[in-house]
Amino acid sequence: MSTQTESKKKSSRIPRKRIAAGPPRPKYLGGEDVDRLAIMMVAILSELLALRERVETHEDMFDRFEILSKAAIEAYRPSAEAEDEREQKRLAILRRVFRVLKDEFTDYDFEDKA
Repeated sequence: MSTQTESKKKSSRIPRKRIAAGPPRPKYLGGEDVDRLAIMMVAILSELLALRERVETHEDMFDRFEILSKAAIEAYRPSAEAEDEREQKRLAILRRVFRVLKDEFTDYDFEDKA
């Protein structure tokens, strides 16, 4: 078969549209559901931050004292420097998580909406 015949066969075909079969994708979240989801996310985030601090306490105590008793962990108080470092880490996580909301409200003009 010649190249000319092959190109005629290819060009004579009508391309089919690629469409997913079935009904449109359902929407699961309405306004109230999004609010509930945000509340759940903040609760999970606070748990994550508490666990992160707990792990840092374990690491610090093991590095300094090589002990990990429950009583010692509960009584542990980080130094001012360690607390500042923890606070910076907390703020960095919060900034990353809530960046979308911050960016959205940065462009919002509250005075015009009053």
